[in-house]
Amino acid sequence: MAQPWAGGRNPVGIPGTEARDETPKYKASSVEWLGDVPEHCEVKRIKYSASVNDETLAETTEADSVDIGGVDAVDGIVALEQMACEKAPSRARRLIETW
Repeated sequence: MAQPWAGGRNPVGIPGTEARDETPKYKASSVEWLGDVPEHCEVKRIKYSASVNDETLAETTEADSVDIGGVDAVDGIVALEQMACEKAPSRARRLIETW
């Protein structure tokens, strides 16, 4: 089998990127700017795969906040400050959801 990479190694180290015996098959995506996609891929609107989080803390909430000046490149977050949410933009008051 001919290997596309030296020694047949997977240089990326990501599962699914190993050398293969066959050339992948493609299909039309039905999206003009996207073109053809690998046959095993599903093409769907992003709104069916992602959601926008519009939930925010109330303006009356007091919360710990991280200002950009409180972040260090080496140590990460080095300072928290209490901030009334009424002073924060809505993007800073978003509730974080975990799946």
